[in-house]
Amino acid sequence: MIESFLTGIVLSTRVFRFEDRDIELGRSLLVKLTKTLNNNVAVAQDNNGCEFVVIGLGVGYVERGAEIPQEKVERVFSSVEQQSQLYQLVESIPQRYFDLAREIVDYAQSTLSVRLADSIYIALTDHIAYVHERAQKGLLPKNSLTWEISQYYRREFEVGKKVVELLEDELDGTSALLGDAEAASIALHLINAEQEEAGSRQGIEELKLMNQVMQIIRYQAHLVYSEGDLDYQRLVVHVRFFVQRVLGGERSQVPGALSKMVRESYPEAYSVAEHVRAFVEGKLARSIGDEEITYLIIHIARLLNRA
Repeated sequence: MIESFLTGIVLSTRVFRFEDRDIELGRSLLVKLTKTLNNNVAVAQDNNGCEFVVIGLGVGYVERGAEIPQEKVERVFSSVEQQSQLYQLVESIPQRYFDLAREIVDYAQSTLSVRLADSIYIALTDHIAYVHERAQKGLLPKNSLTWEISQYYRREFEVGKKVVELLEDELDGTSALLGDAEAASIALHLINAEQEEAGSRQGIEELKLMNQVMQIIRYQAHLVYSEGDLDYQRLVVHVRFFVQRVLGGERSQVPGALSKMVRESYPEAYSVAEHVRAFVEGKLARSIGDEEITYLIIHIARLLNRA
């Protein structure tokens, strides 16, 4: 019966436009290099006199005053604040950290099929340099959210683990030191950049609320589960979307008749979902409608009915 309720349900995901750069550089717009910051970062100026920083493989090799080939430009930073941050990083951090950050961003975007916000280049470059410095002193990374990130953002966490392998290969003094805590930290940078690009800055808040909701469900439903269990993973994915909608002020579109039928058909799961609703309403000081917990009830019922 549960399967019939789920038939036809499509989980909506954000669609990201992949463009080669954030500012469209029209064919009539000449972009000339005015200053090289490093091999892959340069200051450029358009024919209107506007100055910005560009990132791209080999842009720093272009001669001063010459036009930068558009195909080389990967990102354009027009924000004064971001330009200032880049200047400071270039002056204080070796180029290899920038190169690693570029490689990681390219890999993450390709693997996750998302576009990451510009800020990821700055944040990741600074983070890699900081982690390397600490690792050389024998200081291990710590992350109190490692478990939550590994469970609720599995794809980003898996990318983080691959990044850790890359860092341990490329940076001296880090071999076998970084581990899952660093993978989680990398994943969190990716999560924040995904959400920033989509117009949201709720990464940590979302993660904490997800963890609290899952704790309520596990406790109230007395769940015995395996973390690799498909139904459990579906529940985690749904809770993630549930939290994103609630924090974003969105509402599910569920027919009232279906919502009523689900509540009546699965009273035990409904009771668990009511505990979740009461907690979230109290925490966020906003109401959660019956339609918002309908599919939450269904996913909880799937696990309860197997017990």
